[in-house]
Amino acid sequence: MDRLVERLDGALRALGVEAETATAESWGALIREAMQGKARTFHTVEHLEEIWQDAGPIETLAILFHDLVYVQVDRGVHEAVRPMVVSAADHCGGRFTARGFDPVQDRPGALAALLFGIEPGTELTPATGLNEYFSALVAARLTATVLWDRDVARVVACIEATIPFRPADEQGRSPLDRLAVRLARANRELALGLTDDQVAEAIETAAEVSHRDLANFADPDPASFLDHTWRLLPESHEELRRSRSYTIRQYRASLEQAETFLARLDAERIFPAVGGRDRDPRLVERRERAARNLDVGVRYLRCKLFATGLLEALAEATGGDTEMGLFMGDLPNPERPTPRLEEHLPAVPEERRAVHDPVVRDLLLHGRTGETQFDIRTSPLSAHLYLRLGEPAVLAGAHRARELFAGRLEPTAFLAAIEPACVADVAEAAARTAHPRERPLRELAARFRPG
Repeated sequence: MDRLVERLDGALRALGVEAETATAESWGALIREAMQGKARTFHTVEHLEEIWQDAGPIETLAILFHDLVYVQVDRGVHEAVRPMVVSAADHCGGRFTARGFDPVQDRPGALAALLFGIEPGTELTPATGLNEYFSALVAARLTATVLWDRDVARVVACIEATIPFRPADEQGRSPLDRLAVRLARANRELALGLTDDQVAEAIETAAEVSHRDLANFADPDPASFLDHTWRLLPESHEELRRSRSYTIRQYRASLEQAETFLARLDAERIFPAVGGRDRDPRLVERRERAARNLDVGVRYLRCKLFATGLLEALAEATGGDTEMGLFMGDLPNPERPTPRLEEHLPAVPEERRAVHDPVVRDLLLHGRTGETQFDIRTSPLSAHLYLRLGEPAVLAGAHRARELFAGRLEPTAFLAAIEPACVADVAEAAARTAHPRERPLRELAARFRPG
């Protein structure tokens, strides 16, 4: 709370506002309350702290407000901010439909709608910027009580720029270029008092906030990048928040969604350019790092999908889907040691390791940088399969696993395409942890064990 208030107060003072201490305190309390939902594992105050370092005052205010609303995780608009957004949309059957604003009666609302390009009757969804729009509305209403309109507009523009992963339009204009057009229009229609140079500067600031928000994609360490990815998973998969009771299939579904998302993403949509300046050295570096992290991340996830597919096939062949902990063993607990599947796998001597990428190998063996409540950092089964079979075989296996997951390939057929001794070793290791299925797992291992 103290850090939030300090940042808010510092930003306001830097903009020439001598606001009452109570103003920063009340805003800080609202931000903390709105962002401390139990379902939030990534979009928290800690995320704000990660990206506000060395930010200017407009950037700081935008960063502090940009993640206030997160309807799909908070299961609606938090009651702390609901009064400030209720007039923006009709809500019926889980759908939000935008209303219009009269700029005379509601200038902050009209400003936010103009900058976001929201027309009355537009359906608002998380994918099209619902969360950012509502967050910007709150920011606009609060900051309008102490800031000039032009500064409120700059804050709102920065929040609009944090709508992620948008492509260029048919004319080749980036999301930031389109925002520049809307800011210029708002400047004319609402008489904000910005010069052309100030409009351009505001878009540059918005670009910086956008890039800060997704800076983890350009992390020089792939393990740190994947740590952010793992922290996001429980926000979109409620079952993972029940850290010890999700099933193999549920865990696989979360990996599958993450892999599909990263595989379809490109660095240009993560870090858009302003005015076609794609050759800016900082932008080029960010995009190159993001492309590398996407490549490594997708292969890492496919390795884990193959390993999880092997577990899923073993489970289906011996009684059906079950809790991940039954096969892999419970998550480590220093107070109560429990057996883990990987403890019973044969070692893969270095001289017998198949073709692999050292970066992916180290990620699987040594893990992501941070801990999560629902999973361990390392990927011991995936690492075993990766080193034993090699990357080409594992990635091919991940492709076949999609057929298994879609119900187009029988579990036994999936297992039959894997090196028999490898299947036997994993089945025998699972028999040591999945005690209720020990007999069918040992029988299956015997069928695959080379004579």
